[in-house]
Amino acid sequence: MKRGKRAAAVALAIGLAVTGSMASLADTPGVKEVGGLGADGTTDSTLTGTINITNIQVEVPIKASFDIDPNVAITADTTIVTSTDATNTNQITGQATNYTIKNLSKVPLVVSITGIKTNDGTTDGIPELVNTMDDLTGKNVMFAVRKNGEAIKYPAAATDSTKKWMMADAIKPDSPYYVTEGGASANVLGPVGSSTADITMKLYGATGDGWRNGESFDVIPTFTIALQSASS
Repeated sequence: MKRGKRAAAVALAIGLAVTGSMASLADTPGVKEVGGLGADGTTDSTLTGTINITNIQVEVPIKASFDIDPNVAITADTTIVTSTDATNTNQITGQATNYTIKNLSKVPLVVSITGIKTNDGTTDGIPELVNTMDDLTGKNVMFAVRKNGEAIKYPAAATDSTKKWMMADAIKPDSPYYVTEGGASANVLGPVGSSTADITMKLYGATGDGWRNGESFDVIPTFTIALQSASS
């Protein structure tokens, strides 16, 4: 079952994120203190500079696609194998290998997902994103975006102890989803030219038995790219 998907609709989201995360000056520029000369006729004058980023540059995937095959056998609470042979247990059987976010700025950036929605071409919220095997029925979908190379398991029948399967009501600006473990401090893109300036992601997923061959749906995560602050 081939599904053309908008794997990320991020142009506006990133614009808003950049605007909302500009560094502010630690204090209003200007003279803070005055005084007289010392006995020897000299004095030190301390000039404090604060990094104030007014613009960032980042390269992001705007649209991608993948194929999903509900006939691929999956097992609860087992590590997913993505391969082209019989060992494959990822129902997402075809996807881009260059699903990458790249930092083109000279400062480190934090990457997160602050929202996710779906659409079957007619209705928002369809298919429903679920995170347990018991709920994987009909057209419901389990979906995860992870850093390439990081292991992920299918959830258990009734609970998701992995916390890696995406849920529309759980991913919010104040409760972001990170594509690798460790929170904001682990999801940092280093400055342009560094070995950590980009992150390549892989899609994992499964669906129920409610689809017909050739039907499609969109999964649209909102990526937020923010400046890494001095305290993080």
